[in-house]
Amino acid sequence: MKTLYEPQFEHDSCGIGAVVSIDGKKSHEVVENTLSIVEKLEHRAGKDASGETGDGVGILAQISHAFFKEAAKKGEISLAGKKTESLGDERDYGIGMFFFPADNFESEKTRFESVCKNQNLKFIGWRKVPVNAEVLGQKARDCMPEVWQGFVARPENCEKGLEFDKLLYKARLSFEKGDCGGVTGAAAPVEGVADKTAAERGLGSEGEPSPKKTPHCSLLTANSKTYICSMSSRTIVYKGMFLVGQLRTF
Repeated sequence: MKTLYEPQFEHDSCGIGAVVSIDGKKSHEVVENTLSIVEKLEHRAGKDASGETGDGVGILAQISHAFFKEAAKKGEISLAGKKTESLGDERDYGIGMFFFPADNFESEKTRFESVCKNQNLKFIGWRKVPVNAEVLGQKARDCMPEVWQGFVARPENCEKGLEFDKLLYKARLSFEKGDCGGVTGAAAPVEGVADKTAAERGLGSEGEPSPKKTPHCSLLTANSKTYICSMSSRTIVYKGMFLVGQLRTF
């Protein structure tokens, strides 16, 4: 029998699977079945010598508006100590899944907020993702980031869908390239980088910004180890250095 499968295209690589609700009905069963696929792909997953830490497992899922609407109602989303009571309707907001470095995640959060402001996007709140670190291997725990979700509102003059997602992508790209979004100030010294003179940093003799130069922000971002797993108004990614059975429990 002739099929779409061609042996010459077979390679040893990561396993992948998909679960789709053909009728468009939203159900947690879709997520449950997706996790089941992950757990059946152990033969495709790498692990360290101890057998306790995996080399990466994750899922991409459609954003559940009902879930995040309830999260906002419970007060799990906030900005500057003020709870975000409403996210709007479905796809009226985008969600970024952030892995922040544990030692300076607050400054990185502030930098992303500033980037959004520079991109004319309204940042509406942060949610600290609840996790169970005890299920991880020691190596994964030692380098585990701060896991946060950031929420960005859709501008009124921007259509839902692809147009909004393009704006989210631009904000993400700007942040990843090191845009400080106007944030200035001292930063932790960078190992192996000598301190620059005031003139090299665009500062006047009194240490004030030169009117002809913009204070360089590389020191603010050189130590940034923030990783954005996803940023979209439609989908969200959950992943980490898991064994296949740890994604569900983490």
